[in-house]
Amino acid sequence: MTPSTLGPPLTAGRPFRIAYGLTLAALALSGFGQMPIFGRYYVADLPGLGWLGAYYVTHTLHYLGAALLLGFCALALAEYRLLMRPRCRLSRYGWIQGGFMAGIVLTGVLRAITNYEGHELPGVAVALLDILHLGLVMGFLLAGLAGLAGGKRWTRAR
Repeated sequence: MTPSTLGPPLTAGRPFRIAYGLTLAALALSGFGQMPIFGRYYVADLPGLGWLGAYYVTHTLHYLGAALLLGFCALALAEYRLLMRPRCRLSRYGWIQGGFMAGIVLTGVLRAITNYEGHELPGVAVALLDILHLGLVMGFLLAGLAGLAGGKRWTRAR
């Protein structure tokens, strides 16, 4: 089968976009839950939102969301490399967002490794890693909002 007979990529469909958006929302919510702001500012005291103040719940949710995000990234990269590359290339916006995503994944993996026993980093390095991860996430989300407002796409025709 040739790429032209396979139909549109899975990542171009509405179900993928909805699942990707929900995953990003869950990651943002659980990521902020890792910084105990929901308990500190009494959001977790609201009826039905007590789970936001439970560290291990948000921690597990964040790891599950990260696993989903890695799967979405792998699917998008595979489809681009195998099916879409002959017809399109990454736009400048795609390179920017891809760079943010690569940084988020790298800092997230390093942060997860430091959670295992025997892989300690100095406190300053952990704090720097956390701030870098948060900064990359904020950059990714702000660039994403700017891209939505400007009608930007990750790819463009060759």
